[in-house]
Amino acid sequence: MRRAVTLAGGPLAWLALVLLTASFALLGFRLVGSEATLQEIRTLDDGLKAEALLTGHAVRQDPAALAAALATLAQLANSYPELAAPEALLRLRLAAGHAAGEAEAAHRALHVAGHAMEDALMRRIAILRQHDLARQRNGLLGALASATAGVALLGLALRQARREARAQAGHAAQAQAQIRALAEAAPLGMALLDPGLTIAAGNARFAQLAGVAEAALPGQSLAQALPWLHAALGAELRAVQVRGRGLPGQAVTAAGPDGADRHYHLAVELLEPSAQAAEGAPHLCLIIMDVTERATMEAWRDELVGELNHRVKNTLATVQSLAAQTLRGAALDPQRFAADFSARLGALSRSHELLAAVGWSQATLSAVVQAALGPWQGSGRLRVEGPEGPLLRPGQAQALVIALSELASNATHHGALGSEGHVSLRWDCLADGALRLAWREYGGPRLAGRPLRQGFGMRFLERGLAYDLGPGTQVRLNFDTDGLYCEVRFRSLEPRHCLSVRAA
Repeated sequence: MRRAVTLAGGPLAWLALVLLTASFALLGFRLVGSEATLQEIRTLDDGLKAEALLTGHAVRQDPAALAAALATLAQLANSYPELAAPEALLRLRLAAGHAAGEAEAAHRALHVAGHAMEDALMRRIAILRQHDLARQRNGLLGALASATAGVALLGLALRQARREARAQAGHAAQAQAQIRALAEAAPLGMALLDPGLTIAAGNARFAQLAGVAEAALPGQSLAQALPWLHAALGAELRAVQVRGRGLPGQAVTAAGPDGADRHYHLAVELLEPSAQAAEGAPHLCLIIMDVTERATMEAWRDELVGELNHRVKNTLATVQSLAAQTLRGAALDPQRFAADFSARLGALSRSHELLAAVGWSQATLSAVVQAALGPWQGSGRLRVEGPEGPLLRPGQAQALVIALSELASNATHHGALGSEGHVSLRWDCLADGALRLAWREYGGPRLAGRPLRQGFGMRFLERGLAYDLGPGTQVRLNFDTDGLYCEVRFRSLEPRHCLSVRAA
């Protein structure tokens, strides 16, 4: 790419260059003028020689020499008006001398005319030399003044150029420091690779990825510093040098120092064409970022979304089942359906709130009981007791919330909580590590035995609850005359907890 030619110092330097050029031009012009003056003086000297020939030996000269001398003086008379009269007088005296022969008077008259011609020629020569000297003096003074001004301006321009160079060097150093600070602060590994894929420079993050000190990076080959990267992308980096185009983005997975897979994202850019090696291959700028945590979070997010979709489907299936079972027991009574279905949705909602609070992992039995019986505990007729610790799976927790809510709702409509009675709920740990949950109603309406018609609550307790709590679950319902008794035996998530409670 062609670049515009600039001169250090700017306008001052250009002006200095113009003045120096002008001084040399004046000197050259003066030399040419002096040469012309010298040539003119030589011509006048020829006139002096012709005058000497004519006055000294004219009578003894041959006609050709006489004619040449007269022609020289005639040419000078035409060029210099002040020589016309002496030249005419000399020519006249020559003619008179030839006519008078060797008369003394004619000879003296010829010498007088010759001296007049000589004086005129000498005056002209003196004038030319005087003018030439004046022109030389003026030309030298002008050239000296121009050169002096040019040198002074050139000095100013050089000082200005040095100041600008120092300022530019300062700006460059500041910019380099800023770029270096950015490179060091960035969570990216950055390295400059020469044509042989040897590290010329690298930042602290790149050194950290390579497991060496930053000062030890220069001179190491990429294969030495990051062998996994060279093995994965060495051929591609060579192809980048051949193509002359960078690598915009590339994902690489490799084993880390601990043997676990780590995920990296890297890009490669070519430097400017001026930064080429002798063999013509370009330098490369390699940028690499460890994105293992992000990849792990993305995988966890995908897993969470999948789990959420699964739970939403299960919840919708549960809601659908609740709706169907409630509609079946409502006997086409819309108001009863709305009340029962709303109560069961409330129980389902409380179970979801509980599980969301514990991250859909484990819930204590006491928290499950609180979520299930919260709407009824304010009456003061519901007594709850049992150890704090047993942990339940999400499915167990949800099933128990629905089951206990059904028992409380039934007690409100048909049992002890609908009259002056009360309810006791207690749980304990059995010798085999199982949990026993006992619901007993006191002081309610007397029961005549097992109901002939089974509603949703009874069906769920005897069949659905046993399925949701897991293998080995036992559910027993006794419709005693004094009140309903329900006992549930099942294994929690950590049966050892029950054993430790009993041992204590």
